[in-house]
Amino acid sequence: MKRADDWITQLYHKESMMSNRLDLYGHKVEDVHNTVDSFIYENLKLNTNELSIFLGSNNNITKGIVCDIIKNYGLNYTECVYNPSLLTISI
Repeated sequence: MKRADDWITQLYHKESMMSNRLDLYGHKVEDVHNTVDSFIYENLKLNTNELSIFLGSNNNITKGIVCDIIKNYGLNYTECVYNPSLLTISI
């Protein structure tokens, strides 16, 4: 049986996938790959021009996973100068 917190978290993350911004705060490291991959794939289908991914914290493991996925799609990203946990992807 799923906890209510898990259901609310899934609903929040599903809604955030419908926009051009993804906030990874609170995601488990093992879920980051699938979440980011789905986010980028869905936005590519929608011909979105620019995406933003908030890493949630300055976590090098999460950042490495996200950057690898972005590169696998052949896309480029920039880090925000004032907030290194914010990545902007131009499509």
